[in-house]
Amino acid sequence: MPGAVSSRSRFLHPSAWPIAAKLSLVLVVVSLVPMGVTAGLDVWQARGAAEATEHDNLRMLATSSAGRIDQLLADTQRVAAQVAGDAEVVEYLAGTMGERAAVERSASQTLANVTRSNADIASAFLIDASGKGTLSTRGEEIGLDVTHRAYYLEAFRTGSYVSELTAGSTSKRLGVYFSQVVRSPTRGVVGVAVLKLAGEVVSGMVESIHPPGGGALLLDSYGVIVGGTDPSLLYKSLGHLTPEVLATPVFDQRFTSIGVARIDSLELHGLSHQLVAVAQAGSTDLAFPDGPRQIAGYAPLTVKPWTLAVYEPAARLAEPLAQITHHAAANALLVGAVVALLALALARAIVRPLRRLTEAAQAVRRGDFVAARLEPGSEDEIGVLSDSFNRMAHGLEARERELEIFGRLVSPEVREELLSGNLELGGGTRRAAVLFSDIRGFSTLAEQMDPQAVVALLNEYLTAMTGATAAFGGYINNFIGDAIVVVFGAPIPQSDGERRAVLAALAMRDALTELNVRRAARGAAPIETGIGIAAGDMVAGQIGSPERMLYTVIGDAVNVASRLETLTKDYPGKSILLSRRVADALVAARVTDASLPGVESLGLIKLKGRTEPVEVFAVVR
Repeated sequence: MPGAVSSRSRFLHPSAWPIAAKLSLVLVVVSLVPMGVTAGLDVWQARGAAEATEHDNLRMLATSSAGRIDQLLADTQRVAAQVAGDAEVVEYLAGTMGERAAVERSASQTLANVTRSNADIASAFLIDASGKGTLSTRGEEIGLDVTHRAYYLEAFRTGSYVSELTAGSTSKRLGVYFSQVVRSPTRGVVGVAVLKLAGEVVSGMVESIHPPGGGALLLDSYGVIVGGTDPSLLYKSLGHLTPEVLATPVFDQRFTSIGVARIDSLELHGLSHQLVAVAQAGSTDLAFPDGPRQIAGYAPLTVKPWTLAVYEPAARLAEPLAQITHHAAANALLVGAVVALLALALARAIVRPLRRLTEAAQAVRRGDFVAARLEPGSEDEIGVLSDSFNRMAHGLEARERELEIFGRLVSPEVREELLSGNLELGGGTRRAAVLFSDIRGFSTLAEQMDPQAVVALLNEYLTAMTGATAAFGGYINNFIGDAIVVVFGAPIPQSDGERRAVLAALAMRDALTELNVRRAARGAAPIETGIGIAAGDMVAGQIGSPERMLYTVIGDAVNVASRLETLTKDYPGKSILLSRRVADALVAARVTDASLPGVESLGLIKLKGRTEPVEVFAVVR
């Protein structure tokens, strides 16, 4: 018994415990407390992260689905524009009753081809200038007076129109109307081409969205639900619509033909007021009347100011979060015990190489790749990581050199577009200005010089001209021997490309004057140049093959600029010639900036390669 009492006494007095036991207890407590706190924070953060992730997932689902709907609307709008520009359609609507008979069959075939090749388009029809349906893929639309219809009125007012989702009074089917004015080169606007996109196509795309336990809503410009997975919510508004809105032609008997006599409100006024901000933010909560809390992702459309909402019950996250909590608690206890035994031995062994790795990473951030070199001290994971880091740093150093070399071969703008993957084979229409510059008599000058001297001359000249254009955002598209091609407005859009081009030309002229001063000091002959500038719509993009591409611009304005540069030879003292569009832009800019140069018209001049003469202007300063 005395021995038992003695053992119990030692257990009740920690000062008598073995050092190993006390150290083990301290390490266990020290490890479990932070582990427990960390686990609690992790669970709390996991709860927020899970909801944030689900918000992101819903927003991405909404964005991708809205993109498909947007693409459908954009494609249909493009087809409507093609129909309006069809030669037979223009000739048909521009002709008299007798003249129409000659092209009626081909115009009808054009409309039939549209509906036959586009299953989503329910009908296609033409309206003459008086507002009467004249030709259609559906017989009931012929002879119909549509002068009161929004797709007729808005097309005449703005040129093109895309309607809200509306039930047709004759077809009694939902659809989106796309209208485009038809213009005759001789008679102006002669009618309207209209395509009706079947409403079930749009609603079907919304109904196909099935987040777990949730659904989707498509809201039109007025906050009316025009598509969704819950039929009970269709054709209801988020908030009350004002009498003024309900009285507009867009809402006049909008859904009457499909049995919806009025648009009721869901009384979601808070969400209705936040709709614009929500569409920008991308996600928020959503609460239907007497319903559970929903989490939702939103995405705005671009062709029409519609919003797509994808939602699911917030309660769906409760079960996985509970599992995370249980697992976190169990892991905290287990890992705490293990960490208590291993922390002291492993801490210094792990922290030391990690600290060196951090210092190396900071050296890479500074661009000091020499200081970023690590010496692997082991063959374990830390050693493998160090070796991988060395390889990464070496690759980054090589990439920096490649970017530096690449930046000398193409402009920084094109380089960034190429590296971001935005420039592919093909191009798009841009409004831009093009500047052509050439050295006068360069062939004769080069004939009198050895090749090395010619290269030195060109390098000195092109360096001066490149510096002169850089301040005005010009993209040097090409060096063609002694010629320079500079583009303003591509690849980076510029609203004042014409003004920039003229200022760049003046800067090039000033830089040339300074260069000639230096040449004169060396006993070299002065250089004279001619500059031509034209502006207009042109295709800007990559041409060539998938293996080798060149970013350039193609269009009539490019050819005109080249011809204007050549024309400067015939006008001594007028080294900068402009097209009409550039001159008009310069004159308009002088209203607010009197420091800009003036222009002088040289009259209509027949340029080589063009059938029509071009009015040419010279810069006066």
